[in-house]
Amino acid sequence: MCEWRSKLDPDYRCKVPPEPRSKYCIFHEPGKKDIERFKRKFYEQIDEEGPKEQRNPRYDFMGYVFPVGIATLGDRWEKDKVLLPQLIEGPIRCSEVTIKGHAEFFKAIVRGHVSFEHAVVEGKAIFQDATIGGGVDFSRGTIGGGAFFGGARIKGAVNFQRATIKGDIVFEHATIGEHAYFLKARIGRHAFFSRRYDQRRWQLLFCQDWG
Repeated sequence: MCEWRSKLDPDYRCKVPPEPRSKYCIFHEPGKKDIERFKRKFYEQIDEEGPKEQRNPRYDFMGYVFPVGIATLGDRWEKDKVLLPQLIEGPIRCSEVTIKGHAEFFKAIVRGHVSFEHAVVEGKAIFQDATIGGGVDFSRGTIGGGAFFGGARIKGAVNFQRATIKGDIVFEHATIGEHAYFLKARIGRHAFFSRRYDQRRWQLLFCQDWG
C-alpha cells in the first residue's frame, strides 16, 4: 500500500496501491503526475467504483497532492480542475492537502465539517454562498490567493488559527453558528466582515499577532 503518513493522524493509512517505482499512490505522489489518470482514479473514489479495499473513503483526501484545482461547479473534464458533487453528503477531509489551483466550493452544500488543516491551496479558497453543516477549519493552512466566504452559512465554528492568507479574506453577510478564530493568523491584504444578515450572534476572536 501507499506509504504516505500523516503528521496529524498517526493511524491514517491510504488504501490505494503505490505507483510503479514509487512508494506513494497517484494521490500522494508529490512529483509530476498524469493529470488525466489522476482524475480517473479520483472519480473512481468519489463515485465509489472498484474494490473497496483499494480505495479511500469517498471524501477523504487527506494529504493528496492535487495537480489542478478542485470545484463543485463546472465540467468534470475541464483541464484545470477536478469536480466534486455540489451536494456532498458528509464531511470533507482535506487536511495536509496541496492544491495547485483554486478550491472552489461556490454554492456547495456540505453535510458536515470541512477540514483543511495544514493544507496548501496555491490559488483561492472560494466558499461564497456555501452551506456547511459543521465547522470550517483552515488552521495552520496557507492560501495563496484570497479566502472568500461571503454569504456562506456555516453551522459550526470557523478556525483560521495560525493560517496564512496571502490575499483578502471576506466574510461579508456570512452566518456563523459558533465562533470565528483567527489567533496568530496572517492576512496579506484586507479582512472584510459584516453581521448585517447574520441569523445568530457570533464573535471574532483575535490576538495581537493578527497580521
